[in-house]
Amino acid sequence: MIGVHQDRVEQFMKKSLDNLQLDYVDLYLIHFPVGVKYVEGTVRPDAERLELDDTDHIAIWKKMEEQVNAGRTKTIGLSNFNKQQIDRIVKSAKIQPACLQVELHVFLQQRELVQYCQQRGIVVVAYSPLGSPGFNKFLEKLGQKPKQLPDMLHDATITKIAQKHDKSNAQILLRYLLQRGIVAIPKSVTSKRIKENIDVFDFALDEGDMKALDDLEVGEDARVCDFKHYKKNMAAKIFMEMPGGFKVPAIGLGTWQVTEPSELEGALNSALEVGYRHIDTAYVYENEQIVGRVINQWISSGKIRRDELFITTKLPPSGVHKDRVELFMKKSLENLQLDYVDLYLVHVPIGTRYDEVKGNTMDPIETDHLSTWKAMEQQVDAGRTKAIGLSNFNAKQIDRIYRAARIKPACLQVELHVYLQQRELVNYCHQHNIVVVAYSPLGSPAYNKFLEGFGKEARQLPDMLHDPVITKIAKNHKKTNAQVMLRYLVQNSIVAIPKSIRLSRIKENIDIFDFNLSKEELKAMDNLEVGESARVVNFQVFTGFPEHVEWPFPK
Repeated sequence: MIGVHQDRVEQFMKKSLDNLQLDYVDLYLIHFPVGVKYVEGTVRPDAERLELDDTDHIAIWKKMEEQVNAGRTKTIGLSNFNKQQIDRIVKSAKIQPACLQVELHVFLQQRELVQYCQQRGIVVVAYSPLGSPGFNKFLEKLGQKPKQLPDMLHDATITKIAQKHDKSNAQILLRYLLQRGIVAIPKSVTSKRIKENIDVFDFALDEGDMKALDDLEVGEDARVCDFKHYKKNMAAKIFMEMPGGFKVPAIGLGTWQVTEPSELEGALNSALEVGYRHIDTAYVYENEQIVGRVINQWISSGKIRRDELFITTKLPPSGVHKDRVELFMKKSLENLQLDYVDLYLVHVPIGTRYDEVKGNTMDPIETDHLSTWKAMEQQVDAGRTKAIGLSNFNAKQIDRIYRAARIKPACLQVELHVYLQQRELVNYCHQHNIVVVAYSPLGSPAYNKFLEGFGKEARQLPDMLHDPVITKIAKNHKKTNAQVMLRYLVQNSIVAIPKSIRLSRIKENIDIFDFNLSKEELKAMDNLEVGESARVVNFQVFTGFPEHVEWPFPK
């Protein structure tokens, strides 16, 4: 992983030759298709400090070819790559991949991948051919929970075939691979097992044996080495680039409507534990103090560093005035127990009256965006926030600020989901290097509780969590509708901040980086656009907002 970069191939090739005391190796493989950033002296990526690097397979492969030309390796190949990744390399390579090494055994047969390779003269090598019974010891070293492992060494069908040939189950498993044209590299430190594993050439499985073993295919559920021990960190390291060189994690935890301390503390602790590093709050959510308390506990305990977190909060409506931006910025920092936030947003384009005695109100006032933005820029200058942006603004309002700004808006946060795609607004932002963050990416199913708090009648809310088109796509990927909806946003270069207080949902919402939606699936979801009638958070609950000159939504 740390060598998977065009500038480091030769460096690590030479390190390996030095370690092996050899002039050349017979086969040099790219271990994994995802590169991570390298710190000099690192042997392997630290699961707790993993940071993904840009990975250009074509450029890396050219450097691999140079190792052949230099005589450092006779052949080159790949490991843990999928068919699409291999094909991209095959089509541009001067020296074709000689080998693919992947996890492969009787429960995980990967027939399509094997067939692709064998048709192109690529030798397939099976690691963990016996299912890696010791994998949980590896997880234990990383401080992670054990998983249920496939147990083919005691499978009844394999045992019956083994007894027939007077062999062990392991020998049958290895012979099965060899007869499929697959090289096997079983691991053992026991002399008896080592001898046993190579003693597979004095018998052959007959057609009936092979068919019975073929029928044991389980598929992906039987994969042992799924690299998910890195997944939570990978998820936290999937970023969208913001102006100024800052990066925002592509999935964050939303906290709107969660003010009960034990609920929010539980949600935050769960989120940080499973890999979230992006937390979204706001002054008007009245939960900044809870967020700050949990963050402070994690930092002070040494479980996390401040620079590993991305914290967003927002200027409240009563702060949308040039004379009150700093006041509310400081209030938020005090609540959060932080010296700075990573992103500070103007929460709404409509300012409201501020009463020094009564505090915040929702009574609209005349609002000057340009003078307010200058005060926002001053917060960056003062080091109170790294970046500034907008929330619930429309394209015309953003453009007015953008043209006048000394520090450009880094982000726009708006309601955005598969039924309300706001393509024109998203396109404007992407063209101007403004990161788009989607709140209510799953449609805010609990919004009627919010209306109830204002004495308002419940509304018919869009229900995309049960949409049949999304359900069909979800089944294709063995994912939930929510995961497909979040993946849709991320593949459209949109950050999502789903809110949940349930551990299972919190885990589910960040577990979206191990699959991709196809062009056809993306198109099917594009076609689910409803438009303005699917907007949930329309702010009409606040008297005077729809009539305000800066009302951001279509009337």
